[in-house]
Amino acid sequence: AGPSIGGSNAESDFSIGGGLRVYNMFTEEKKHFPNLFSTVDWIEASDSRPLLFVCVPGETGIVMLDISDPMNNPRIIAETQIRCRRRGWADYRLIDFQRGDRWITTIVDPSDYGNLLYYYDTTDVTGWVYI
Repeated sequence: AGPSIGGSNAESDFSIGGGLRVYNMFTEEKKHFPNLFSTVDWIEASDSRPLLFVCVPGETGIVMLDISDPMNNPRIIAETQIRCRRRGWADYRLIDFQRGDRWITTIVDPSDYGNLLYYYDTTDVTGWVYI
């Protein structure tokens, strides 16, 4: 995921632009999905589910992608109105975990307004519920 500024990357055959680049480290296969989103501020994968969380500032907010088949079909499954940006000092932006039959996603200070944690029930990924 990267800025929507034209150019080329000397280390690959991809041109720099928006969207998502997927690279398989074992097979060295590469794919670019340029139309998923434009410039992003941060991007982070769940450690527990095949989900990718993307901060798309100024457009939507936090977007969730299904990455169960990332080389063929990374697809947007939810768009939130949770405002986000990349400023501040947080190294990690989210924690995604299961508690009983519920999935909880904790967003670490998505708008950099202080050292805040926001908890959402994301069992239904299309309808996040603030808890």
